[in-house]
Amino acid sequence: MLLRSPTIRRMGYEAIAEKAINDGIVDEIVPRLIDMLTIEEMGERRSAVQALGIIGGDRVLKPIADLLLSTDDTTVRASCSKCLGAVALKNPETIPDFPQSALDGMKKAVAPPPHFHRSPSPFS
Repeated sequence: MLLRSPTIRRMGYEAIAEKAINDGIVDEIVPRLIDMLTIEEMGERRSAVQALGIIGGDRVLKPIADLLLSTDDTTVRASCSKCLGAVALKNPETIPDFPQSALDGMKKAVAPPPHFHRSPSPFS
């Protein structure tokens, strides 16, 4: 089915991001895209990450960092981390001013969960 095509989906989300920027409706679109980072369907999450990366800026960084720091859901944390990376990749001018909360969120995303205990290596 055409709508299930990852390429078509990505193109649609990219068009949404561009339209939001061009029409000045970013503040309306960003919360909806951020909500999509918590849904089950991986393709939809990926597309939302890409669209948020295109939009970039503080309107994306702060809410993504807040979600990343507040959730224990590893899938949502991974999506948020990818989104922060996409913002940095597509908007390199934002890197020097990356909010501390975004950097803290990235550190949290790669840290093992608090209940995680490493087993002794069988190779030691």
